[in-house]
Amino acid sequence: MNQKSVAQARAPSDRPRAQASQAVLDKMAEARRARIRAELLRSSNPVKNRRAILDHEAAARRAETEADRLQIEAADYQWAETAVRETERLALNRGEAVAHVVTEIATWARGEDGGLIRDPVDQTAVLKRERAVVRRMGGRTGLMTAFERGDLDGAGAERPIDGRRLLQVALRYRRAYETAEGLTSPSRDLGQPRVQRCRPSSGPHERVFEAREQLRNLRRGLTPKQRPIIDAVCGLDLSPAAAAAAAGIDPKTAKARLRKGLVAMGETLDWW
Repeated sequence: MNQKSVAQARAPSDRPRAQASQAVLDKMAEARRARIRAELLRSSNPVKNRRAILDHEAAARRAETEADRLQIEAADYQWAETAVRETERLALNRGEAVAHVVTEIATWARGEDGGLIRDPVDQTAVLKRERAVVRRMGGRTGLMTAFERGDLDGAGAERPIDGRRLLQVALRYRRAYETAEGLTSPSRDLGQPRVQRCRPSSGPHERVFEAREQLRNLRRGLTPKQRPIIDAVCGLDLSPAAAAAAAGIDPKTAKARLRKGLVAMGETLDWW
């Protein structure tokens, strides 16, 4: 997959949504036909056709229940698609690569009534494989690579500061940076799904304001030369070498500015 196809997000297909809508219409039509048959039998001879009337009414109720279930699933699917697209946009705003990968998933085979299909020999449930396109966001390892290579060690003028403490400062800066720079207000016009764990929050506005205030406080002690390196390594998670190349400076100079900037932010937080 080339870089252009990785960086650009593709719109999800509307085919599953159309199929779900058609399935709901089919079930509703099936329920109406069953109700009509029951009424015709009741009008002709309700005593003689009592058993058939009950069967048709039961079939109508089953079809209506299935239509309701399909409607709920369609609504949940639409909400999930919107959440995925929103997450994808946020990842692209943060500079991450989003790839669409074709993979295979295993799912239980089910019949038309929704029951599991079992093997006729040993009565075990049958698994079937389905191909699906999933979105994968590339992991960012610039800051952790710098920590593991020791680029954060040796900071501090009067006494050495442990690189692990500088890493905690950097992670705090990253959380504030991502929220302030990459998070946007999502559109919540599809209602709320029935699953409790999928319910959206009231909105990110307060988090954005708090993150911007944290960034403003953390950047008070940074020099104009330190801030681009801090933003690149801590915010965008570039490696110090990539940040140096972007800034047009030597990698050693970038690493020194990174350490000094983290020390300055730690002093702003009164951590030393």
